[in-house]
Amino acid sequence: MGTKVRGGKGRGPLKKSKVVVPKAKCCDDSPKCGRCPLRLLKEQRMPDGLTVRKRRVVSVTDPTHPLSKKELAAHLKRRKKGRAA
Repeated sequence: MGTKVRGGKGRGPLKKSKVVVPKAKCCDDSPKCGRCPLRLLKEQRMPDGLTVRKRRVVSVTDPTHPLSKKELAAHLKRRKKGRAA
């Protein structure tokens, strides 16, 4: 899920970056907020199995169905436990 990055200006031990939980829908605000799905997708920090379509978070397996907040939380919980969606 997270990528390995160096802590503190390129010095120090490698550590995993914190996985950010994306919003279910992009608010289309400028500047983009820290949890914006478009921003996370661009920075390649979107959790595995999720993508963005028409400014809404969708599952890779069913890209036509936007995920609600509850479905998004359930998806991330399943991924955290190590089970496939």
